[in-house]
Amino acid sequence: MKRKMKRRTINNLKVKKEKNPSRLSPKLLFVTRLALVVLVMSVAGLFLYFFQPDWLKLNFHQSATASVSYVEPVASSSPAVCLDCLPRLLDGVLVKPEFAKLSPFSVMIDNFLGARPQSGLSAASLVYEAPAEGGITRYEAFFSPDNLPSEIGPIRSARPYFVNWAKELGAVYVHVGGSPDALDLVKTLGKSNLDEFSNSSYFWRSDSRSAPHNILTSGDKLNQYKLSIDVATSELIPWKFKAEAASSTANALKISINYSDGYKVYWKYQANNNNYERHQDGNLSSDAAGNIITAKNIIIHVVPFTVSDDKLRLTMSTALSGPALVCLDGNCKVGIWKKNSAASRAKYYDKQGVEFEFNAGTTWVEVVSDWSLVEY
Repeated sequence: MKRKMKRRTINNLKVKKEKNPSRLSPKLLFVTRLALVVLVMSVAGLFLYFFQPDWLKLNFHQSATASVSYVEPVASSSPAVCLDCLPRLLDGVLVKPEFAKLSPFSVMIDNFLGARPQSGLSAASLVYEAPAEGGITRYEAFFSPDNLPSEIGPIRSARPYFVNWAKELGAVYVHVGGSPDALDLVKTLGKSNLDEFSNSSYFWRSDSRSAPHNILTSGDKLNQYKLSIDVATSELIPWKFKAEAASSTANALKISINYSDGYKVYWKYQANNNNYERHQDGNLSSDAAGNIITAKNIIIHVVPFTVSDDKLRLTMSTALSGPALVCLDGNCKVGIWKKNSAASRAKYYDKQGVEFEFNAGTTWVEVVSDWSLVEY
């Protein structure tokens, strides 16, 4: 009996061996399994590389970046040089040739206490500040059509001397009415006279400002008007502009203009930017968008004024020359301003009769009736 059972057991083992004649050795089995794992991972890796989800792409690029050492960029950190650019006649800034000679806009901007902060003032290429009446000053801001802000104002009325400055630069003059003498004078501008009273569609009245300090316009509206009158290029005679270079021996870090209370101004030189920051009534000046008012050049233009009517409006002297102070690069120099005729543009000269050269960028002309109002 035992022999039979033993024989059956042996026979069973033989049967099992015959059922697995190709059984792999442990070592060969391990290698086979490892090869299968590598193959699966390779296929999965290729799939994820080409079809990976966004979150996986981000991680991939982060790890790739972290593994690469820093290489100095080929391009310089300086702005790209515009090889075909020309100085803009208005401010000397290099622009594409089609923008260099565009006729500017001159916009009468309110400086009454209730009109502050003004909109768009920081984008002006040239600003004249002059007394209007009763100690209140007003701005005439010149803008190039290729650099117009989305909102400009509040816009106020014309005065004869502001009209003349607009004529000197061949500008489209933008205003809301004006004194009787000014309204007579703007007629000589022809289509370059944009008055809200007769062209209200190019203006709007803001609900967020109090009347009459709430009339605004925009760059789009001004350019639409220019297209409608077909005035393209300007014949203004430019000032001279130079390569900018801050002085190592700045002698005028602060220039004060003592207009009436509430309108006193001083400009503070910023050596790091080689420009001047404007302060008015003791506060740093900024526009409605929060942009600080700065200038590359400050000009003090001295010319007599007289009161012309019972509303304290002023008449400016028709003299063709007078004293001036020119400040840039941290230095101020006394000189003169001079015009060849009443209709020509004023230019500025040092004591030796050499015409001043300005930095490209914004210039503010502070017009005063007497030297005693100026300190530096």
